[in-house]
Amino acid sequence: MLFRLYRTVKSCERAGQPHRKKTQLARDLLDVLATWAGDQRVELAADSAYCNDTITRGLPANFVLFGAMRPDAVLTALPPARRRKQLLGFGDSSARKRAAVERTAPFVGFVYTTLVLWFSEGVHRTRIAAPPLRPWYRHKQGLCFADVLRPAQRALAPLDVLDPRRSLGNLRKPGTRRAWPHEPGLRHAA
Repeated sequence: MLFRLYRTVKSCERAGQPHRKKTQLARDLLDVLATWAGDQRVELAADSAYCNDTITRGLPANFVLFGAMRPDAVLTALPPARRRKQLLGFGDSSARKRAAVERTAPFVGFVYTTLVLWFSEGVHRTRIAAPPLRPWYRHKQGLCFADVLRPAQRALAPLDVLDPRRSLGNLRKPGTRRAWPHEPGLRHAA
């Protein structure tokens, strides 16, 4: 347990010592805690009086502060973007039984393979596969799976898979081709 004695401005003047705010004293305690914690994650809960620049400036990266901020607080940097585990969600599967896991892994592999083959059959040359404009990222040379998934999402977006007219009996026979919804006349593998 750590404690600091807070003294009012008047008591500090009488004693001839400089006055320190409560937030300054709290920050001193956090600095001591940081030496004890090393690189362990530390979660702090604080009320709005302690969610300010005095407490947060220079706080170690392993310290996480939970608390209310003032409505007029100035945020100077965005939090780091969360990285997604996988683009097809295999890592986020809620399958718990062995049989479910044994079905999920092959299905994700099948979907991945199907998308890569679909993309390599010529979709990569179409407008639907055009990558987003990123002027700050001109050095990209190859393609990644996100570049394969993006045109698939664009192609499937206008389709209503819950439409009752889209039953198994309405599927096209293998080998037939149809045009993209966004590009009349462009042909692709069904």
